[in-house]
Amino acid sequence: MPTGGAIIQGPHQHYGTTGGTLALFWGADSSRLQTTLVRASDCIYKTRGVAIAMDQLAARALISWRPINDRLLTATFQHSLGQLQVIVAYAPTELAAADVKDSFYQYLEHTLSSLQPAQPTLILGDFSAVTGRQRDPHRTVVGPHGHGTPNDNTERLLNFCAGGGFRIGGSWFERKDIHRLSWFSNDGSTAKEIDHVLVNTRWSLLRNCRVYRSLEFDSDHLAVVATLTLRLRPKRLPRQRSSLRRFNVIALRDEQVRDHFQLEVSNRFAALASDQPTSWETFRDTL
Repeated sequence: MPTGGAIIQGPHQHYGTTGGTLALFWGADSSRLQTTLVRASDCIYKTRGVAIAMDQLAARALISWRPINDRLLTATFQHSLGQLQVIVAYAPTELAAADVKDSFYQYLEHTLSSLQPAQPTLILGDFSAVTGRQRDPHRTVVGPHGHGTPNDNTERLLNFCAGGGFRIGGSWFERKDIHRLSWFSNDGSTAKEIDHVLVNTRWSLLRNCRVYRSLEFDSDHLAVVATLTLRLRPKRLPRQRSSLRRFNVIALRDEQVRDHFQLEVSNRFAALASDQPTSWETFRDTL
């Protein structure tokens, strides 16, 4: 069964700052991933499914996660300036029926609309689609290093990115084919770049995106690794409210309230000015 994966690596590899690692899987049998910290969507027949595995820092930064169906999952992480929203996707293949493809992108668009538009969002997964080399009319989506021969899935992916304000990360970096092609057919000769990292066009987070052949998966896919200039931050516990009493001093502007307050204060001080000897006076006279 084909299984894909992507790793979102924090900037600490190259910039000396603190980062976290998210390992994301699609087409995975979640029962095989129980040895790690995994969040997986349900799949009855275990032929599809998406999951997310995190290192300790990323796990502490996790705010929430939500499985949508056996092809989509969302997770939200705390970072140094706000929240990072991640969607993991496993798109139908090119040979799938048109209504299956339509349903997938409808769910994807609905999921995207439920997130906060002001926060950075990443969409990662196997889209079964190459970018193609022709940038027009999607020059903000496809970079100068697109690859492959377009198909129906390509058109669907590009239209979604254009409408949602995303760029396909790998197409903006010049790479050798061994660092670009993420899927290899069983025929031993066909290879394509169909696993992608999509990033909001309004955020300049992505610093690198490439395939790493040294990361081994029991799969015909290779891991796509993206490097971000973003620092994950563990969730902070809510602050406890102060137990100090707050006085409504504005009420003293009312003449009746002010007179009543002055009377109460006078009575309190009058009670303190008692003729009974104080403890200090008793101690002093004894000496």
